[in-house]
Amino acid sequence: MSGQSPDSSLAEARAAFGQLDAGQKGELATEAVKSSPDAAKKEVAVAAVHSASEESKADIADAAVKTLAPEEQEELAGRLLPDRGVTNRIWLIIVRTFASILIAATVALVGAIFVSMFRRVDTALVQILLTVFTTVAGILAGFISGRASTGRTSR
Repeated sequence: MSGQSPDSSLAEARAAFGQLDAGQKGELATEAVKSSPDAAKKEVAVAAVHSASEESKADIADAAVKTLAPEEQEELAGRLLPDRGVTNRIWLIIVRTFASILIAATVALVGAIFVSMFRRVDTALVQILLTVFTTVAGILAGFISGRASTGRTSR
């Protein structure tokens, strides 16, 4: 084979590979990857994942992540988490929702107090409204102080 061109050697290797059974192909591919340089390993791994079935892709990713050191796993998880813009939008939606609930609870509580001046109102319902109002106000106060999002507690 030393006198042949690299293209003809590659063609012969492909032909020989095509004649192997599935088990032999897997064993040969594994050995070829192990003896390849890192750049080639990366290309082969990417190609293997892209050509894998949809059911196998999650298993492949799981096995790959488990081979990483804990620090590398944390770094990879950081890459997969949403960026600051996405998390800011999520927080805005949450805060706006709680603010809307606070406004609705305030209007309902004021309305219940106003109606109670002229008619008899069930005090249990007013107490429920008061509980909703104070709970949502406390949640919003936690958001504003930043303690709800950072996990820190006051001393």
